[in-house]
Amino acid sequence: MIGTQDLPNIADADLTAAGVTVSAVPGTAFAGTVATLTDADPGGTPADYTATIDWGDGTPPDQGAVTAQGGGFAVSGSNTYTTAANTITIQVTDTGGSTATATTTITDADLAIAQPADITATATSAKGAAANYALPAVTDDESTTVAPACAPAPGSTFPVGATTVTCSASDSSDSNSPVTTSFTVTVAFVPACNRTITSGVSSGQLSVASGETVCIYGGAVPGGYSSGPAGSWR
Repeated sequence: MIGTQDLPNIADADLTAAGVTVSAVPGTAFAGTVATLTDADPGGTPADYTATIDWGDGTPPDQGAVTAQGGGFAVSGSNTYTTAANTITIQVTDTGGSTATATTTITDADLAIAQPADITATATSAKGAAANYALPAVTDDESTTVAPACAPAPGSTFPVGATTVTCSASDSSDSNSPVTTSFTVTVAFVPACNRTITSGVSSGQLSVASGETVCIYGGAVPGGYSSGPAGSWR
């Protein structure tokens, strides 16, 4: 007979927990994984573990859910923050008494940039036209000083045709930074007229001086170009 003093002392297998970075928007419910868990005992099941989550915002700790993930486990939970940028503490205990603790950071993800409307402009030169536009508004609960950068910049000369303007804003405290948006500036070439003719022009009858722009409204332009309804010839 073996006495109790002769029984081997078998220690519970070690647990290891690691935090997962979380992004959340203040005032909007977050639900997802906050930590991963591994157990040196390969026979562990989700039912063997109890997890608690301290969200770091002054609310009472919650019980987390433990689920199988790959060769280990995931700890998940849900919370609605008033402000982000808190530290979450996760503690896991198994049925054998082993514990593991992990911390992670919840970062802000509320940076947003407005969508501008497309712009049209008129050029009297084939080189294009300058176009001014207002920078899009940027909102961020944690800051009121985030300014966007756009290219091409307001006041730039845009070529005839369509050009895409891209705007972005960055804030290192927001996990969804940078945010971007875009819109189109379309420039139409409408030449300045030195002379305007509305009728009575036939092929071969129009004399144009060097550097002169003649605008024809209706009829035919010498060389066989039909203006219809408005065109120019120089």
